[in-house]
Amino acid sequence: MPYPRTRDYPEAVIKVLLTVIEKTPEGGATMEDLKEAYRAVRDQEPSERTIRRIIRRLNLLFDPLAYEDEEIEREPRAIEQRERNGRLVYVFTRDLAAPRLDPGLTLLLVLSLYPQQRHLLPDQFEVLCAAGAVWTG
Repeated sequence: MPYPRTRDYPEAVIKVLLTVIEKTPEGGATMEDLKEAYRAVRDQEPSERTIRRIIRRLNLLFDPLAYEDEEIEREPRAIEQRERNGRLVYVFTRDLAAPRLDPGLTLLLVLSLYPQQRHLLPDQFEVLCAAGAVWTG
């Protein structure tokens, strides 16, 4: 997965994501909606290419393997481009009401992904790993 560039502005990326999520029930967010969201944070006019890069980056965050092999059949991307009433719109396809992860399991996942963070709970890390292995089966 590519690392964020210095000129990627997290506030603008989050604002674009929230705009897509908010506009999905209404039929989707247009390119102008997304440009307006970007302008609200950055006070600059973004190009369509900038918005498309943000959408691509967001899709990579939701599914890092989505762009590895285009031939493999996958779930729909988190943000898809669709045509509605003759206009292209961006629609959020994931279920936000889906069950959330257990906080303990989330901590275990974070610790396993970032081994350098194990020092936060040095005595409990092995216990968490064993409990997580038992819990997940």
